[in-house]
Amino acid sequence: MSNKRISRRDFFRGASMVLLAGGSSVLASCAQPTPQVIEKTIKETVPVTVKETVVVQGTSQITEKVVEKVVTPSVAPITLKQVTLQFAQPAQEGFDDKTYGTFLKEWQKRLKGVYPTLDFEPVTVDYQKQAMAMAAGNAADVAFINVPSAWPLIYRKQLLDLQPALDADKEWAEYLTHFVPTTLNTYTYKAHLFCIPTSVETTGTIYNEDLLKAAGVKLPHEYKEAEWDWNAYIQTAKSATKGDGADKIWGAFMNPDVQGGLGDMVYSNGGGWLTDDGLGSRVTEPAFAEAAEVAIGMVTKDKVSPSTANLSDYQNNAYAALINQKLTLMISGDWAFGWVLNNLLPDKKFKLNFFTSPVSPKSKKSVGVGHSTGIYAWTGGKNINEALAFLKFAASQPGQSLWSENWTKSPVLSPRLDAQDAFWKLNLVPNPDAMKRAFEVSMPYPHTPLMNASIAIGYVNTGIGAAMNGDDTRPVKDILAEIDKKIVADLQKSAAG
Repeated sequence: MSNKRISRRDFFRGASMVLLAGGSSVLASCAQPTPQVIEKTIKETVPVTVKETVVVQGTSQITEKVVEKVVTPSVAPITLKQVTLQFAQPAQEGFDDKTYGTFLKEWQKRLKGVYPTLDFEPVTVDYQKQAMAMAAGNAADVAFINVPSAWPLIYRKQLLDLQPALDADKEWAEYLTHFVPTTLNTYTYKAHLFCIPTSVETTGTIYNEDLLKAAGVKLPHEYKEAEWDWNAYIQTAKSATKGDGADKIWGAFMNPDVQGGLGDMVYSNGGGWLTDDGLGSRVTEPAFAEAAEVAIGMVTKDKVSPSTANLSDYQNNAYAALINQKLTLMISGDWAFGWVLNNLLPDKKFKLNFFTSPVSPKSKKSVGVGHSTGIYAWTGGKNINEALAFLKFAASQPGQSLWSENWTKSPVLSPRLDAQDAFWKLNLVPNPDAMKRAFEVSMPYPHTPLMNASIAIGYVNTGIGAAMNGDDTRPVKDILAEIDKKIVADLQKSAAG
């Protein structure tokens, strides 16, 4: 691993626990049958005198000593206030929006069924504006976030630490056992959870089965998972590549993005964008460099993938090329699979399929790159208990089900496995076992508490993209060394405040 790391002393200076509701009280489970009542549990450390027997030179002596013991008093009810929480979300999705309008109204209806005192008012902001509003002291009570944006806010103690509430609430903690683990890992910092995931995404191999059959090649799903490696991917793409100009059919598309191809190869090879703690860069490691060499070679040497530059000359983007049968294979997310199906069927007729991502020939380890949106509560909010009740509902099966039920309008799945029936009943995925497997093996999206991780990802996209386009012909190790310097410089700048 790279030894270019931020000082841990500076990084962790001043870190402390975020207590809920302004004191030591934390949210516990919902009281029934009055769902608007929640409970609090106060944990205290008290001195306790215990006796122990000590043997001294063959003689037993009884001594006493005082030790600290944690005791948990009985729970006491807290009645939730009648409030309307401000619920911030990105873009222009509101109650009248065709994508999320019906969804939000139904979500609010289900929320009130559990907590009659709670309403919410959706407002639209972007992640940068949310951060600015927090700094100004007037942010929304609860809000959507994504993983690259969440970690710096977690580090600055602007997102409420949910762990004390989860530790006190067995019902809420049980909810989380149904989640795809990667989505929880995504928002867990120093063993504490800060967001409730609301979507689960992962990557795999998406392919036009008809074009591959016409090329007379073995189909991806006919391989064993460990045999579907980079070499098999490239050879399959070579067989499917044909034609020139407007008639060109590309065998594959290789994107330098972490969720567009390169990420699956890097992670399978044992590499990564950032160190596990998010304080250092890993892009100069041999595992990263080797994967980047192969990815660039698919464009420049094997000539099975268009670069992003010449792809735009043909079809505008990879998904349009896939729909118009100018592209056979691509490593991309399950959301893209859904987007293609939603835009493709029933107008175009060909069989689209899904398999796990190609593995590194060295490791034979299958991975996907997991990403998730989440909902958090702002630490500066005036309605902390109510915001926690909102988040608990967001983690429940009724709260999560709507993500999958709304899939045909916004193709994302609930991270709760027991809330995905609405999606699987559509029978849209010819190989559902492979997609479920892709969720199982997904690695968390790159993250760092010091800055929005999209910055580091963007440096890789730009640098490797330039090599694929032929604009940068330097050795890959030199390109990565330059990217590494940029990432490390930004991390150091962020650590310095």
